[in-house]
Amino acid sequence: MKYLAATLGILSLLTTNQAFAITQATYNVTITSIEIDDATGTGVPPTYLTFSGDPGGKPSACTQTLGRLGSPTSSSDSIKALTSLATAALLSGKSVKIWWQGTCVGTGTSAYPYVSVIAINQ
Repeated sequence: MKYLAATLGILSLLTTNQAFAITQATYNVTITSIEIDDATGTGVPPTYLTFSGDPGGKPSACTQTLGRLGSPTSSSDSIKALTSLATAALLSGKSVKIWWQGTCVGTGTSAYPYVSVIAINQ
């Protein structure tokens, strides 16, 4: 069980069908909320995480502190796996270490970093 979170995080990374650079966040944080934006009702809805503080290490072009799960090419299974990990961390109150994808979604003051991997700290 100890390595389940890391394994699921890596599996979600492998199912994105795209090679990209990821960077580890600087600080451990706790997830304080999960928001699913299902305004269109089609496809995989964007899912955002709010953290107890700034995890740091995100790409410089990303201006938002919320993290968006997955990447533009993430499968629905990958997003589900990341959402499950985030929910487990939120409900348990455990801190997480996250890894950012090297790009952002949006521009300017609405540029959100992509969360590629979540590891729940034991």
